[in-house]
Amino acid sequence: MEILDYLLEKGFVRPSTSPFTAPIMFTPKKDGGLRMCIDYRALNRVTIKSPYPISHADELIDQLREAKFFSKIDMQGSYHQIRVNKTSCYKTAFRTRYGSYEYTVMPFGLTNAPSTFQLTMNEAFRPLLDKCVIVYLDDILVYSTTREQHLKDLTVFSGVRRFIPNMAGLTSPLADILKKAKFYEWGGEQQAAFEQLEIFLNTLPVLRIADPHRPFKLNTDTSDLAVGTVLLQDFEEGLQPIAYEHPQLTVKQGAYYLKSGTNQIWVPAYHTLRELLIQEAHDSNFSGHYGIDKTAKLLSRNYYWPDVPKGVQLYVTSCTTCQRMMSSRLRPNGLLQPLEPPSRPWQQVTMDFVTGLPAGPSSNDAILIVVDRLTKMAHFAACKTTITAEQTAKLFLTNMVRLHGFPSAIISDRDPRFTSNFWTKNWQQYDTRLHLSTAYHPQSDGQTERTNQTME
Repeated sequence: MEILDYLLEKGFVRPSTSPFTAPIMFTPKKDGGLRMCIDYRALNRVTIKSPYPISHADELIDQLREAKFFSKIDMQGSYHQIRVNKTSCYKTAFRTRYGSYEYTVMPFGLTNAPSTFQLTMNEAFRPLLDKCVIVYLDDILVYSTTREQHLKDLTVFSGVRRFIPNMAGLTSPLADILKKAKFYEWGGEQQAAFEQLEIFLNTLPVLRIADPHRPFKLNTDTSDLAVGTVLLQDFEEGLQPIAYEHPQLTVKQGAYYLKSGTNQIWVPAYHTLRELLIQEAHDSNFSGHYGIDKTAKLLSRNYYWPDVPKGVQLYVTSCTTCQRMMSSRLRPNGLLQPLEPPSRPWQQVTMDFVTGLPAGPSSNDAILIVVDRLTKMAHFAACKTTITAEQTAKLFLTNMVRLHGFPSAIISDRDPRFTSNFWTKNWQQYDTRLHLSTAYHPQSDGQTERTNQTME
């Protein structure tokens, strides 16, 4: 009731007659008080999400670079400083044992509340953004190269892990006691790690802000506990750390070991040198023009570079000796079977579809083309790309058979409609033979293909 009285006194809420309301719940605060939370999930599901982005904290920190003095301002009741449109207040209604109420200001829990508040703050500080002010939701940071107010510790903004070297190794004793299947036991090792971490947290970080105009250098190292990475940049005073990354190894990762790559010579990216080594492994009298796999394995005994098998494959497939002497295990190509010329018009026809055309008033976007092999006369029938075998047969009977009778042979490609069971059985009853062109050999149906080019 105290929270409700406070909101009513401030004018943040008012009694509501909204036809729908959201439930409320209370969660404990760190100071022992209670925080009222409203379950707006049903409202958020039907709300159009705002596309306005919220900047990442690390990206904002990178703008500080040469700044040395900072002042941080934290707004109180930030969301409540934005009013809700009068026509939308009923949507924010919530129910209590004392009645239903609705917000007149923007409440917490709405899906678009963070982006709306960020947009408002950016508009308010637009002339100063990226010059001397950084705004992240309700946190305002004023930065400068001269002393104005007081120095703030930046680790709370950028994250502790980024500013402390060997973070994973340092906190390893603390992380071990949090693992499952272990008793919570605080010993001397954990106490020492905690005290060391406390020293780092209370020490001014020595990291420099990255300068995109200077070259970067990456140093890496590994131990039994973690993998360490330090990003450096070259400044006037020498190499300075920019960021630390120390992911702690899992049990499985800590058990990893090198399966290959040891006792090998790294070959630099010189094409002539790598080709010379491949030539020695493949063409020498001791190798005898091995295949791709054997040559790659022979080469990998003493040398290494990325994509060794790929380089070996290119060399072996272009070796004239291998191509000349290697026997083919493939079946010989079959002979082409020419079609006999017809003795009368419309005895043999070729047919094909032309698809992908602009749709007309009847929604037709394809054409069935039938060409006589003897006279080269053609018939064109409009149809749809989705035409079936049954519809194709009906279209053929209406536009060709009705005028010229049944052909003795139909030549076509391997379109699914021409290879379907219905199409095959249909023409068997009329003693019409079906000749399907060979795959990737459109010359069999060349007359129709030529007519297609003329029509298109």
